[in-house]
Amino acid sequence: MYHISDIKKYRFCPRFFWKANHQKQTSRMPYIRLEEKLIELAKEKLEIDSFFMGVRNDSNDISLSAFEKNEWGCNVRFEYHGLRVKIPFMQKTDEGYRIFFTYLGVLPKGDDVRFYADNLWVLQQLDLHVMDIQIIHLNAGYIREEELDVSDLFVVSEHFYTPKGNPSKRIFDYVLHHVQDLSKVLSSMEETLSGPMPEAVKLPRCYRRNKCPHYDECFPHEQTHDAMSIYHLVNTNQKDELVAKGITRLDQLTGEDITGDRVQYAQIMAARSGGEFVDRLALKNWIKSLQPPFSFLDFEWDLYAIPPYHGLKPMEVLPFQFSLHMYHDQQVEHEQFLGVGDCREDFIKKLLTTIPEEGTIFAYNADGAEKLRLLELARQFPTYEEALISIADRLIDLAIPFFLGLYYNLEFKGAFTLKRVTEVIAPDLAYDDLNIQHGLQAVEQWRAADRLDAPMDPDVKDQLYAYCMRDTLSMVS
Repeated sequence: MYHISDIKKYRFCPRFFWKANHQKQTSRMPYIRLEEKLIELAKEKLEIDSFFMGVRNDSNDISLSAFEKNEWGCNVRFEYHGLRVKIPFMQKTDEGYRIFFTYLGVLPKGDDVRFYADNLWVLQQLDLHVMDIQIIHLNAGYIREEELDVSDLFVVSEHFYTPKGNPSKRIFDYVLHHVQDLSKVLSSMEETLSGPMPEAVKLPRCYRRNKCPHYDECFPHEQTHDAMSIYHLVNTNQKDELVAKGITRLDQLTGEDITGDRVQYAQIMAARSGGEFVDRLALKNWIKSLQPPFSFLDFEWDLYAIPPYHGLKPMEVLPFQFSLHMYHDQQVEHEQFLGVGDCREDFIKKLLTTIPEEGTIFAYNADGAEKLRLLELARQFPTYEEALISIADRLIDLAIPFFLGLYYNLEFKGAFTLKRVTEVIAPDLAYDDLNIQHGLQAVEQWRAADRLDAPMDPDVKDQLYAYCMRDTLSMVS
């Protein structure tokens, strides 16, 4: 028996699909925090009072017979040729069935059309006439008041959206156009599972956006390459082609082999110059733009699907911790904050009373992280808007010298995360001595503590403090 998620895994990679079914998978904390049952909230949005609720292992006969007495069904199960689907909402009308999918996000896009088309294929094989498909998604413009307004929280859409949020293709028409016969795919899936684990085949999807969790296991030879390896060349998908041409080391590259990318140039120069490259003039000019005293700031936050507190939007974050190191006159001072629940205003007050009123404020990947958080807090708390925007305007991204190729060390091995840079430049501050060693672990610990109606465990608090403080201390070094 297969589910739609199995189809997606198989299409992504037969080896990935095989491993998911034959090997025990490690459960992971959901990145998005969802405290409420989405199906219950969506049911309220659709104003459904009378319905039947499908349960696991319902047969086709059970689901179909339920519609003899009910107009609406929730989590309705169907199966065809071993492929099971679960339709979140299904309405029976005189003309046929209307189905509604839920989407945990604000802009459902046509990129996911295969998922909806595969569900529709199963229904078509059972001779169920589907006359319309709509998607219930979160409303990007909704801002929570004291109470959650479910009618405004969701949008029921007949269209997919463009990346800019404009309606695009009509969902039903686009899905109908992409329905494909899954019989051969299901047969291939069965054949794959009954055989040995498929060979690893490297494709762009293996490392596009987020690297596949099995990548290192599939291609272990890449993990043993030294710092000179061509596999550490950034911003290219031509590494295997270069190897086929006999180019296996960075110092073998010429201008014809690269795109003109500044970081690629820095990598080549480091390979030819003993392991390190510094664009001294560019770095000097960047340093000239900085103003003392220098502050180093890092936030930790949790991402909520449904806004739990006043002023929050769907899919917005709640900062719960910061670490602040301040360097002036060769002296280093440290301040920090950690809260639970709706601690946003306490977070703001502590930040405003401790951060220097002037000087450059560094954060790593600031534009996509700390700066966004400050602007969100400024909108949520107008009383502090001017002060928070002032801090955001003073933020400088400490990753700039690395991402622009102003400095490169071969031991970076093509990665510029704060942890990798710290391991190379200040190895005594590496994170391997900490109980919490990356951001998701911090969120997991905080989320567990936040759900308890009790003070935070002192050991957990110390671990969270130690992790966040290490981030800013690494930047100071």
